Amino acid sequence: KGIAFHAGELLWNSKPIGRNHNGLRLAPQYLPSEPSLVFWISDFHFAPELIRIFLNATKYHDVVPIILDDAREYNWPRWGIIRIYDPETGGMKLRFITPGVGKKLKDSFEARREKTIELFRIYNRRPIRMRGAFDLKKLFRFFEERLE
Repeated sequence: KGIAFHAGELLWNSKPIGRNHNGLRLAPQYLPSEPSLVFWISDFHFAPELIRIFLNATKYHDVVPIILDDAREYNWPRWGIIRIYDPETGGMKLRFITPGVGKKLKDSFEARREKTIELFRIYNRRPIRMRGAFDLKKLFRFFEERLE
C-alpha cells in the first residue's frame, strides 16, 4: 500500500477527540519540517484568528485551502421552521424562517465567506471553493493556472 492510501485510511478511521477547532493550533507540529504541499479541506466556519494562527505556523508550506460550501447555507426556505447548528452552544436550535430572516442568514453566510477568502488572499493563499460534489476538474484548473 502506498503512503497516500495509508494516510487516507488513518483519516477515515480516526475519531474526533474534541468538539471545537482548537486542534488547528497543534496540527502544524505534525507536518514535515521540509516545505510540503498541504491541502486544508474545511467549511472554515470558525474564528478567523484560528485561520491566521494556522497560516502563520505553516508559512513555509504550500497550503491550499479547499472550502467546502453547502448549498443549503445559501438557499434558505422562504417560510418555515428549520433546525440550525448554533456554534456558541454546540447544539441544534429551531429557527422560524421568514423571507427577511432567510435573506439575513444568506447575507451573513456570504459575508463571512468573503471575509475568509480575503484572509486567505492576505496570506497569498488562493482557496478553491467546492460546492456540492468534489470537482476534480476544479483542482486540475487550479494547478494549471498556477503554472501560467
